[in-house]
Amino acid sequence: MPAGRLSAVTTTAQPCAPESAPGPGVEIPGLAFAVIPRRDLYERIDRALPPRSGHVLLMSGPAGTGKTVLAAQWADLYRRLHPDTIVAWLTLTPSSAGAECLWPALRTSLGLTGEAPLDVADPTAEAAALVEAVAALGTPTLLVLDDTHVVTDQLALAGLEHLLHHAPANLTVIVIGRYDPPLRWHTLAMTGHLARVGTDDLALRDNDIADLFRQHDCTLSTDEIATISHLTGGWAALVRIAAIYLAAHTADRAAAMALLAHSPRAVSDFLVGELLDAVPPETREFLVATSIPDSFDAALAEEIAGPDALRILGTLERTNFPITHVVRGSDTWYSYHPMLRSHLLAELQRTDPSRAHLLHDQVARWFLAAGLPIRGLPHLLAQAGHPHLADFVRDYGLGLVLSGEGPTLFRYLDVVPDVSDDPFVWLLRTINALEHARPVEAATYLELLRARDATASVVAPPPWISALTRAVGADIHTATGAEIRDYTPGAPIPSTGHLDLDCYIHLQLATAQVFHGEFAAGEEGLRAALALAEQTGHPHLSVRATTRLAMAAGISGSISTMRTRAVRAQELAADLRSPLPGDAAHAASMAALAAYLQADHLVTETLTDALVEVARADGSAGPAAGWHAHIVAQLVLFDQAADKHAATRALRTSMHTLLDETPNPAASGGLFPHVTWVLLRQCEHEWAQQLVEHGRRVLGDPPDVAVALAAVTAAAARPQAALSITERLLDRAEELHPVTATTAWLLHATASDALGRRIKAYHSLTQALARASQDQLIRPFLDAPGALDLLDGNHGRFGHHDRFANRILEHRRATAHHAGTNLTDTELLVLRQLPAAKTAKETADDLGVSVNTVKTHLRGIYAKLGVGSRREAVVTARRVGLL
Repeated sequence: MPAGRLSAVTTTAQPCAPESAPGPGVEIPGLAFAVIPRRDLYERIDRALPPRSGHVLLMSGPAGTGKTVLAAQWADLYRRLHPDTIVAWLTLTPSSAGAECLWPALRTSLGLTGEAPLDVADPTAEAAALVEAVAALGTPTLLVLDDTHVVTDQLALAGLEHLLHHAPANLTVIVIGRYDPPLRWHTLAMTGHLARVGTDDLALRDNDIADLFRQHDCTLSTDEIATISHLTGGWAALVRIAAIYLAAHTADRAAAMALLAHSPRAVSDFLVGELLDAVPPETREFLVATSIPDSFDAALAEEIAGPDALRILGTLERTNFPITHVVRGSDTWYSYHPMLRSHLLAELQRTDPSRAHLLHDQVARWFLAAGLPIRGLPHLLAQAGHPHLADFVRDYGLGLVLSGEGPTLFRYLDVVPDVSDDPFVWLLRTINALEHARPVEAATYLELLRARDATASVVAPPPWISALTRAVGADIHTATGAEIRDYTPGAPIPSTGHLDLDCYIHLQLATAQVFHGEFAAGEEGLRAALALAEQTGHPHLSVRATTRLAMAAGISGSISTMRTRAVRAQELAADLRSPLPGDAAHAASMAALAAYLQADHLVTETLTDALVEVARADGSAGPAAGWHAHIVAQLVLFDQAADKHAATRALRTSMHTLLDETPNPAASGGLFPHVTWVLLRQCEHEWAQQLVEHGRRVLGDPPDVAVALAAVTAAAARPQAALSITERLLDRAEELHPVTATTAWLLHATASDALGRRIKAYHSLTQALARASQDQLIRPFLDAPGALDLLDGNHGRFGHHDRFANRILEHRRATAHHAGTNLTDTELLVLRQLPAAKTAKETADDLGVSVNTVKTHLRGIYAKLGVGSRREAVVTARRVGLL
């Protein structure tokens, strides 16, 4: 498109004015300003209007959106590219849009001679005659009809419809209007001859906005462009007004930008002159009332603007008034252009502030009754003195935080210092930090809060503050393992009478009871939390309570129950429109852990959320759902990893971080042996030893750490030491967690077998089967080296446990085991050297043994893997996961 201005003369149809001498078209309108090229739209129109196709382009949008400018730019370019084409432009007015004036004006603009006979009985006769005349010319013709929204005469509309539907191939028509003329556009669209350009298409993009401001010697930053785009919605006239306004206020750009949001005089004049003056008084009243909320549906509109709301909404949409809508669920929500809404609000506040106050109160109450409290909050804040704010925070604050809307809540409250600094609000901030996986920040908030006077709260009474503080402390304990201050074993869970608060308090304190071994009380408290969540209608809390019940079952030793509850929590999360990632990940991880322990199939896609990492305040990255869920996902997905060494390193790092950040034996200790087994299976004995030492420093010597120590000791070929460790554990075998007890019995069995104590090994293996069969725990038998061989060697000797033993041996991992996982530790060390293509002597030197010893181990490796060469050994070992 050539730069500069389009030089032409605008021709407006006069009411039945005498025809001027016919000519080859009427000139394209001239523009009083430099244009912004819209090349993407030029190309779109080119595709929509191929030459000699009889196509129609309908271009509609409110005043000032750039319809005429775009059409003039494209038509001028089209004329330059196709000089043999007649380009006719006709701008209509209300007085010249009747049937008696429209057709003579069209004939004149198209350069047609003679007069068509007027058939009053046939409203399409003039149009039909025009179609025949244009077709007879045979010359390519472009006809632009501007301001067609003024055509209301039924005869003129009928003729116009005939013209568009029967346009000859050599006639292309562009119809421009503030809204679509009432024609049967759908039938034209069905023929494939209609294209549309609407308000959204006409909106200036960020680069267009930047170019327009540069025309006014005003260069915007990226943030300023985004602000202008939001305020104006790309509405061309408003963007140009904004550019002129900022260019005239260069001294304080920030202040000028702020004032733009409040509709300066030029914006107000444009909105009033082009939009509001054209609507009837009842519609203007509707616009003022419905500008109070940032968006509204039909029910809210009827509430604040009366029973005619739907009719007026329909008229506004039909006439292309700048109102947008989005569909949320089964409801349609409407909103006005930001600068238009700003103008309407300012007008209401200036002319009738008392009505503004009443409308804000009415809208706030409606949103609260509709279950959309966060939408009602800004309207409470708009009321002088904020008389209902404290009640709102008490009644809805915790629910908003637990639903993920805490940041929005605090952003609103920060404008009211007396409330934002309230102890109750600081408790909400603490809970919000925990919800966003920031436990250190939460602990800092809580310590600051403990130094405050709880009686200073204007939101909640002191007993509520005290009970919620205890619950928050328990929540921090769950997240970090920190000591719970003022925790008394066996103490009843306090009640406030507020359903949301009681649900949260029961949820956290009951979880603490489970962690402290009070399983019956913890289960009861979590069931109460679930009932309260269902009563309050908080589905997120229902998911969390069910997930905690699954956790309680897992910690207390019922893996099957844990799996059932976790799957139920997943089902509840799936029913939510927007489940919180942490809750969904915790439910999925517990279902996955149960499947992992039972060596059962699991849909691993459910673990996606558990692997997501987010940036933390200190610049490091951490899992969004916490380390427990993250490590479970790493464990379950380990066998699928393409790079086993990288996966091993990542798992080891995660477990060390978990010990540093969440040293909670009940929650963290249960994962300890499983990570240790992975390290040992990958021959990372030193890493396994370091992990055990770290665990003992942080957690002490709980059974899970002792089992991991026994595993490391057994892997170091010290069966007597492993036997001693497990014997100390098994003195209280009935008190141990089933997974821990099963693993301890298996380690005791394999150590006894290594020492030649066959009867003792058989007895321990039988005890392991008895304990594992209750929950079908297969994983310990797959992890403990030698356990499957012992099962195989004693096949048929386990009585009623034989069926479970057979199931273990038939498991797919057992097949992989017999393909090579029964290699000795030394054979595994030699196997690890094979991919490096070292000679037997080089391998012997590296391992500090003789060449003959290496060759003996190689023969054993080949025999156990069923291969005959070094290359085949490497391929098979990689296939079964040994490399």
